[in-house]
Amino acid sequence: MGYPYICGKKYNSNQCKLFFIDTNREEIIPKIVEILQRFKCDLCAACCRNAGIDLSPDEAVEILRLKGRAYFDMLDINTVRDRLKAPCGLLEGNLCSVYEKRPVSCKVYPFAWVQPGLLLLYQCPMGKKVTAELLKFAEMSGFKVEKAEPEKEAAAIGLDGKVITAAVVPYTLLRQYYKNICIL
Repeated sequence: MGYPYICGKKYNSNQCKLFFIDTNREEIIPKIVEILQRFKCDLCAACCRNAGIDLSPDEAVEILRLKGRAYFDMLDINTVRDRLKAPCGLLEGNLCSVYEKRPVSCKVYPFAWVQPGLLLLYQCPMGKKVTAELLKFAEMSGFKVEKAEPEKEAAAIGLDGKVITAAVVPYTLLRQYYKNICIL
């Protein structure tokens, strides 16, 4: 199994482990959720069909409680932690069957963690809206913005080996956006 490519850079296994040891993660989650409330999801279910869903131990127990033994059929057996495979087994049509109790990684989509302090912003229809808004804010606020060619740099390799277009977003930009836009 290879390592993920983020913006054209190959990360080794030690760097990938940082994904799971992010002390600022709990602080940024409510900010992301509130930021995303400013945007309308198109209910395309691309998130549920294309992305594996990482689960905390508590989330895994909750889904097991809700879905019973069917939970085990939903797991991605190629990972060392609890992760639901894509397409998500909780998806019914284009809607989540456990929406009110969905995992954090679902609540923050189209954002996903890359490493501490850095997020990917997947370019689903809502992700494109969020990206446009964050780019506009970043440029107005004096953040250095580097635009990359999607085919070359701003792409990640998904679990299924397909190229996924994504923007890379530092926590500092999200915190500043939250402070200036959401709290007003």
